[in-house]
Amino acid sequence: MLLGTGRGGDGSNVDVSNMLKLALARGRLRGLSAITHDEYQRATSSRMRRSSAASRRCTVPEPTEGDTIAILQQQKASYERHDSAKFQEEALIAAVRLSGRYVQGSQRNNTSFQLLMIDPAHLFPYKAIDLVDEACASARL
Repeated sequence: MLLGTGRGGDGSNVDVSNMLKLALARGRLRGLSAITHDEYQRATSSRMRRSSAASRRCTVPEPTEGDTIAILQQQKASYERHDSAKFQEEALIAAVRLSGRYVQGSQRNNTSFQLLMIDPAHLFPYKAIDLVDEACASARL
């Protein structure tokens, strides 16, 4: 996020975010940022409320179990090379189902999540990938 970036030590309000605000508002400049929940709360409590161009958020839905299985199947060859292992389809499906059941941290009945609010490690596909990676690490021991 550009808020506060490049501000001089003279206490003025001129910083990079103010210089780019007009270009953002007119759609001439596009960007993507990621900030922590605390940073977002601080920003929305002050400057971002006054600037609609800087306060737009997007919501990204968590992939379903089916989507996650498809993701793992697409990446299977890459995982096998990386981990020097062979994965059966049933093992990938089990990793998705078991991580969905036992790796918690997000509200499962929520249809979408805000990137700024939830740790993605507790969401699909990351939690299934992590489970596969941990299983490979254990097998190497």
